Amino acid sequence: MMKRLLPWRGSIRRQLVLAVAGAHALLMTLFVWDVTHRQRELLLELQADQAKAVAQSMATASAGWLSANDVSGLQEIVEARRGHPT
Repeated sequence: MMKRLLPWRGSIRRQLVLAVAGAHALLMTLFVWDVTHRQRELLLELQADQAKAVAQSMATASAGWLSANDVSGLQEIVEARRGHPT
């Protein structure tokens, strides 16, 4: 009766199978977590690089309008960029 209540206390073969399955599940969980974490870091880094590139592009495009002190030209650059998600 006690054997039925505690299934992991069966034969050595059953204990080995359960231990290997448990270790495999744990390692796969850690692997998926690690891959997800690295992917998130990579995507954040790419977003930061893209934001820097957009800022540099806008700074270069607005240099002439800034030196001419033309606010409407600067507003045109900002409005044109607003329609693009990146």
